[in-house]
Amino acid sequence: KQLVLAAGGVGRSLLNLQGGAKEKAARRYGFVAWIKGVWRQDPPRLIPIVQSDGYELVLTPERDGVLNISVQISTSIRSVRREREWYIARAQEISETLGFSAESQIELRGVPEISASRLAHVPNLIFPIGDLIERFDPIGGMGMTHAVFSAAEAARAISQALHGRLPVSLVWQYYLERRERGARYLRMSSWMSFSLNVARIPFLQSFVRRAPKLSYQAQRFIKGGFGSKVSCCLEE
Repeated sequence: KQLVLAAGGVGRSLLNLQGGAKEKAARRYGFVAWIKGVWRQDPPRLIPIVQSDGYELVLTPERDGVLNISVQISTSIRSVRREREWYIARAQEISETLGFSAESQIELRGVPEISASRLAHVPNLIFPIGDLIERFDPIGGMGMTHAVFSAAEAARAISQALHGRLPVSLVWQYYLERRERGARYLRMSSWMSFSLNVARIPFLQSFVRRAPKLSYQAQRFIKGGFGSKVSCCLEE
């Protein structure tokens, strides 16, 4: 029997699974809020991201009249709780310039310490996907991409076995190896985004400014490598 396990990062504690060592990252926390209001004009097609020293705001239009505000803060968890009203007010000021008039806050959720990590050991015959097997730093925006990709790979592996194209005994390892190949490209993209926007490594920032064409080609290489893994997965 095979088991496909689809669960978020909280599944690790529920199943008593051991996460691997956390990736190197600044200690950061965050929270998410939903604001109800009215758009005085069409919502922006691109998601506004505002970065400043010590924090990042991501404003995402959702269903009609609702704006999602995601906040990442390089500070202590106490500071997050004490100052989150200030961050929400700051986000509302920015949303006003985008044509959104806030009326009320409808929901707020806290986020634990932000980090990237991988599952240290995957039990036999379990197919963990998404954040359960690997959590990406949200600054890179790779979490949802990985969730869809890993789910597709798990489905593909099981389909191969059901159609007799792959021995059942190899399905589990087959999935883990293919997921890992695609995840390498996502890690590269996530690392670049983290290094430029959070760690702000001077060498990389200077490289991007002085050689934009070369940095763009590097980005295309990463996207092309991952794209080949996804297209192969979907075709088969």
